[in-house]
Amino acid sequence: MRLYSMLLAAVFVLLMLILPAAAQSVETITIGGAVVGSVTDAVPAPSYFFDADSGQIVTIRLETTTSGFNPVVLLADANNNVIETLSASPGVQIIGGTVALNAAGRYFVQVQGAGGSRGQFQLAILEGDQPLVSPTPTSPPVENTPTQAEPPSILPELTPGNSEQGGVSADNPQQVYAIRPLDTPQVLEARRASGGTLEIALQDDSGTIVGSISALLDGGAFIIPAVGAGETSEYRLIITHAGGGFVANYRLLLAPLNEGDPVIDPNRPIPASVTLPPTLAPTAAPTATPAAPADIDLLLTWDTTQLLVTNVSGVPINISGLAFAGNNRRANPDFWASGNPAFNLYAMPNNACAGFRPLAYPDAPRLTSPCDDLAAWYSADIVYFWSGETFDVYNNGQIVSTCPSVTGTCGIDMPD
Repeated sequence: MRLYSMLLAAVFVLLMLILPAAAQSVETITIGGAVVGSVTDAVPAPSYFFDADSGQIVTIRLETTTSGFNPVVLLADANNNVIETLSASPGVQIIGGTVALNAAGRYFVQVQGAGGSRGQFQLAILEGDQPLVSPTPTSPPVENTPTQAEPPSILPELTPGNSEQGGVSADNPQQVYAIRPLDTPQVLEARRASGGTLEIALQDDSGTIVGSISALLDGGAFIIPAVGAGETSEYRLIITHAGGGFVANYRLLLAPLNEGDPVIDPNRPIPASVTLPPTLAPTAAPTATPAAPADIDLLLTWDTTQLLVTNVSGVPINISGLAFAGNNRRANPDFWASGNPAFNLYAMPNNACAGFRPLAYPDAPRLTSPCDDLAAWYSADIVYFWSGETFDVYNNGQIVSTCPSVTGTCGIDMPD
């Protein structure tokens, strides 16, 4: 192992010195904090700087979340002098070490991939000499061999029933929380409270983003499935500052699915019970018999896995004021615009459609008659508004129709 680390150190010092500045990503990490990052072809050596006092002792801990990724961590001072190189044999999931910093000042931690490997990681810089969890190989355990205990999370953990408030800024651009599935489903609601803009993403323990909230939106929600409903043992909520000079404050609430006050719009709660996203096999889309274009402007068609809004007016139509509410969920065209900025909400083409899908179905919706062009679509649990008894359709804040969810179709006559 020592020879392996020495060989890597000789190679990776050179890479650090010759790597073009444009190919690096330099962010801030605080002692006692953690970040989630990736080594990619575009950013092969993400770097994080922190400030330390003279004689301060820190423990660097990196956990990979991608199979086949063999990370190397380099610690350097402000003059790019490499102080420590941390690595391990291929297949080891957690690497790290404890370092005493001789001088006060700024230090850099850089992550690279040995052998050109690429992947995601979770990096933490801990105060003092902290024990590392025994490295766990990414290969499956030998049959009949007791499995090792799951490493404790080094991230702050969201607990059900407790709200969390915080902020991100240019100086502290990211905050990451851990969420563990329980015996019952939970709803995680997130909202920008004030200040600048931020982006929110939910990541499973494989490093896959399973849901996100655009910086264009003020809030949204995710469903955390119960234990046994999926393979994920821990989710990570990643809150990232979206630019500008203002601190972006946020508020989070994790609660059992049918309890807790919504934080997205507390002044206008919808008194309808929440329905889980479907987990059974999708049902066939009902056969729609659309009304004549002269009678309606928009045709809504849906089943358990998707909802499409189709323009059947015969001319381009303005849907910028369109909104939906039901099943304790709200949705408006901002969701479509965030997923497809080219979508013109003020002139939706005739026979084009836009769709919503629950988070359990991340693929593009299938087309149903009379739609012949999917202009935009969005997948998130916060838009699963059509699985209650009814849902309301709004235009510029006024209800224009109430649609029974069992019908599978609904015609909308937009006001002139």
